[in-house]
Amino acid sequence: MDGVLLAGFHGLVPGLANAFIEFHVDLARRAKQGDWAGASDLRGRNCALLDIYMYPIWSGSFNAVVLVALKEASVLRGLISTSTTSSPFSQADDGLRLHVANFLARAKGLAL
Repeated sequence: MDGVLLAGFHGLVPGLANAFIEFHVDLARRAKQGDWAGASDLRGRNCALLDIYMYPIWSGSFNAVVLVALKEASVLRGLISTSTTSSPFSQADDGLRLHVANFLARAKGLAL
C-alpha cells in the first residue's frame, strides 16, 4: 500500500480496510503527509493482519474465507450487525468465529 502511494497513486481498495478502517486511514494519512517511514511501518504490521485469513473452510474457496473472516471481524468490532453471506459463499461456523475472536485479541497491538 505504501509503495503504490509513493508511486503516485491516489488511493487503493484493500480488503482488510473493511474490518480495520482506522489502520488504513492512518497509513494513507502518513503517506499524504510524506511520512514514508511511518507508512512503511504500518504496512509492515499489515502483513500480520493477513493471518485473519488463515482458517480452512472446506466447503469454500480461499475467497470465501476472506469474505467470511472480514465480515465476522467487522461484527466483533461493532461495525456491522451480521456476518451472514449470500449463496454460494459459506457461512461462519463456530471454529471461524473463535479463530477471528482470538485473532482480534492478538491483533490489538498491531492496528486496532
